[in-house]
Amino acid sequence: MNNYRIFRSVYVNEYGKEGTPYFWIKKRKTFLGIPYWESIRHYDGGEYTYLTTFDNYDDALNFIKNVLEKGIKTDDTNTKLAGII
Repeated sequence: MNNYRIFRSVYVNEYGKEGTPYFWIKKRKTFLGIPYWESIRHYDGGEYTYLTTFDNYDDALNFIKNVLEKGIKTDDTNTKLAGII
């Protein structure tokens, strides 16, 4: 679980009113021994990939436990830290 972080983002308009927050996950990876964080993305079936977002923290946590940690393949290919897993 130490290889994943859940981030929270919310849109704020020009009047300071917050929109609906959403959550997304980053996975810790290494390249030539240098660690970095990569966002979990999904493929839309066309030519683009999109950031995989969740409506709440618990949904993101369940996705980590039920999909990512079990090794189920996803299409892997940023704001305030909500929690470190």
